[in-house]
Amino acid sequence: MKAFKMAEGIEKFMKQKMWQNQQTKIKRMFKPTFIAKKYRSMTIYKKLSISFLAVAVISSVLISAVGVINLKNNNNMSQSIYSEDLVPLSPLYRIETDFLSMEFKVNSDDFFTNQAAISNYVTQLDAELSKYSKSVTDTNEKADLSQMVSDITDFQNQGNNALNYFSLGLV
Repeated sequence: MKAFKMAEGIEKFMKQKMWQNQQTKIKRMFKPTFIAKKYRSMTIYKKLSISFLAVAVISSVLISAVGVINLKNNNNMSQSIYSEDLVPLSPLYRIETDFLSMEFKVNSDDFFTNQAAISNYVTQLDAELSKYSKSVTDTNEKADLSQMVSDITDFQNQGNNALNYFSLGLV
C-alpha cells in the first residue's frame, strides 16, 4: 500500500511539475514586451490620448483614401463627358461661325470681291457638316442637323441665284 501511495504521490508530483512547465511556457510566450510594459505603466490620461490619436489617424487615412478614389472617379467621368458630349460639338461651333461669316460677306457691299472668301466658307461648311453628321446619334440631333443643312442649302441657293442675277447684268 505504501508503494501504491508513493507511486500515486510521484504521479501527482509529475503532473504538477508538467503543469508548472506548461505554465512557464505559456508565460514565456506571452511575456510582455517593452511596449506592453511601457503601456501598463502609463496613466489613464496618456492611454486615452494615445487611443484617440490612433483613432484619428486611422480615420484620416480612410477618409483620404475614399477622397482619392472619388477624385479619380470624377476625373474619369469628366473626361468621358468631355470626349463624348463636348468634342462632337466643336464642328457645330465652326459651322455656326463659318455660316455667320459667309452671311456677312454675302450681305456686304463688296459681294463680287468677296466671292472667293464666300466659296471658301461654303467648302468649310460642307466639311464641318460632314464631320458633325458622323457624330450625331440622337434622333432629335439628326432632325436638327437636317433642318440646319436645309437652311444652309437654301441660303447658298439664294446666294447663287443672286450671283447669277447680278452676273447677267439685270440689276
